[in-house]
Amino acid sequence: FIVARMFNDLELSNPGFIANTSQSIVPNPVTAGGNLYISYEITEATKVQIEVYNLIGALVYVADLGYHQVGLQMLTFTVPTHMSTGVFYIRTRTEGSVSNISKLIITE
Repeated sequence: FIVARMFNDLELSNPGFIANTSQSIVPNPVTAGGNLYISYEITEATKVQIEVYNLIGALVYVADLGYHQVGLQMLTFTVPTHMSTGVFYIRTRTEGSVSNISKLIITE
């Protein structure tokens, strides 16, 4: 509930933030060290970053993915082996503050 509240507050207080439900991540759940496939669409060429948050809203992982072109994006993200099992939120963020947020479950 805390993370959902955190992201809801962010959406309401930051007009540059756009929650977009078009992001998909598979497989979900995934194991630590496993590959996660993330697809999303961007409307302008920009730098992309992945952020992973735990249930209390703490940022536990960040990866800069570099520059991406306009259109549907499909990327492979290897879940770090040091991440514990549990529920997390994964956010893809662009330079222009456009974000997609999805729940991620990491299992053994």
